[in-house]
Amino acid sequence: MEKRGQGIFGISFGALFSIFIIIAILAVGFFVIRSLLDVNDCAEIGLFKKELQAQIDDAWASGSVDKNWPSSDTVKFPNDLEAICFGTLSLPVDGTNNYFYSKIVPLNTPSEANIYFYPPEICKDLFYNELEKVHFNNFFCINATNGKLEDPIKLRYNDRNDLFVNISSS
Repeated sequence: MEKRGQGIFGISFGALFSIFIIIAILAVGFFVIRSLLDVNDCAEIGLFKKELQAQIDDAWASGSVDKNWPSSDTVKFPNDLEAICFGTLSLPVDGTNNYFYSKIVPLNTPSEANIYFYPPEICKDLFYNELEKVHFNNFFCINATNGKLEDPIKLRYNDRNDLFVNISSS
């Protein structure tokens, strides 16, 4: 004989409802944690762009600079970042960077964009941006591994010869 208040599985409605609530809370918790990790990735990219622009502004204001930036421990990136690419898409492409160039071109970025973080899925809102007071000779990328750049960025500026800070891979 079936006891009153029990459903199909022999569990009361209150117990089934409690299990449903626990599963819903766990699902929301996982979603919130994943969203916070995504925000962290975008924050790291945003901080890098801000720090690089500060380095460019300092070089431009100083009158003369020829240095590599960053040192290996000063800047952190998301571990999934494969490369940072520099230059407008209308510039000639450094032969070793055709892969990244071919992946970025179809994304229809604005013509004034001159820094790209690949893959764009890491931070869709900041995947491209514009650096000011810079000049590039070509479109090039610097690979990243485990949250660090493999090569530093070369900053060169001499106010007697240059209007903008030249950025290249070292």
